[in-house]
Amino acid sequence: MRAVRLDATGDISPPEIGATNRAVAWAHPRKGNYLATPIVVGDLVWGDLDGIVTCFDAKTGEIQYSERIGGGGQGFTASPVAAGRKLYFSGEQGDVFVLEDTNQFKVLAANKLGGQCLSTPAISEGTIFFRTTEKLVAVGFKK
Repeated sequence: MRAVRLDATGDISPPEIGATNRAVAWAHPRKGNYLATPIVVGDLVWGDLDGIVTCFDAKTGEIQYSERIGGGGQGFTASPVAAGRKLYFSGEQGDVFVLEDTNQFKVLAANKLGGQCLSTPAISEGTIFFRTTEKLVAVGFKK
């Protein structure tokens, strides 16, 4: 996981994987994502590597926490999404973990979609949509 400055140009590669330079504000080798895209909310960044969610201070790179979600038996291909002060991490086996978007680790809920889920959820007008290999699941409030 690297934080690259907005004005960085050209070859920004530091000499070593964990090093920083004028272009790289902070770096944590082995704490980044594999397939999923990290998510930024406010001054915090979350990354997920094989079910271990790491929360970073976006400005300093200081690790706020690094904790496992789920039992460790599933991958996380989908990128997390945020809505209503909550983060949603969808596991490949169809489990959705809801975390607070704060620097304190807290799983608010774990829900089963009932099918394999590899795609990133979509959010629109108060509804979150999850696509499994068999169905589309919409969760929201009636207006």
